[in-house]
Amino acid sequence: MIPVTYPPTATQQHLLRFILGYQLAFGRTPKMEQIAQALGYETRSNVHRLIEGLEERGHIRRPVRQGSAVREIEVLTHLGVPRCPNGRPLFFVPVEHGGEA
Repeated sequence: MIPVTYPPTATQQHLLRFILGYQLAFGRTPKMEQIAQALGYETRSNVHRLIEGLEERGHIRRPVRQGSAVREIEVLTHLGVPRCPNGRPLFFVPVEHGGEA
């Protein structure tokens, strides 16, 4: 196991929770487009940068020779995933930043 040396940033935590919740809800890793849309990014390059950062920090692991695709991500950092009243994982909760909701 890769030792985690730095905690994830707030944005990386949102990404981790989204990926983990999506995996729990659907049994697979979300596509880059789905992640970008859920996190409010216009391009996949931002998602790719965040994923690389999480991998460098040891929070996730991707298979070798996968390129930029997100086919399988093993989340190594255990985060609590919010759940709906019926027990299903709530894989993304939008967070407002400094504005009216």
